[in-house]
Amino acid sequence: MSDAEPLSPKPKLPKRPVFIAVLALLQGISATAAGLAAIMALFGWKGLEGPLGAGADRLAPFTGWGRLAALPVAAIALFCATFGLGLWRLRNWARLLLIGMVVLNVAGDVAVLVLYAAPEGDIAVALTAVLKSVAAVVILRYLTLEEIRGSFR
Repeated sequence: MSDAEPLSPKPKLPKRPVFIAVLALLQGISATAAGLAAIMALFGWKGLEGPLGAGADRLAPFTGWGRLAALPVAAIALFCATFGLGLWRLRNWARLLLIGMVVLNVAGDVAVLVLYAAPEGDIAVALTAVLKSVAAVVILRYLTLEEIRGSFR
């Protein structure tokens, strides 16, 4: 018999939580859509311009950009792809980025509630902001659970 140590089993990788897998796949879909839009804009597609025609420039940030509109859209595609891959591979930086985006979303909802919905009495917008904030708190709680945090590396 030899003195060789027995082969140790491969280290067990953490299990990917279903919610995180869904978010990663959605980011992949977003990256694909934005990438296709960037390619189409590069070849002269006007779909990123305002749907309302002349006089609607303030509603269409890409009106008049021409083929240059492909650049910011390609950057969005790259961001979505990188973020989705980070979530899929359970990278902690992606979890932290997601937490940051959710916190910014809540801050935006609070701003909408205080600066617009309450002064204008817009109940629908106020209710939407409150419901989105409640959902964000649930997502934040989920992302900070020990089991979920432990899945990321």
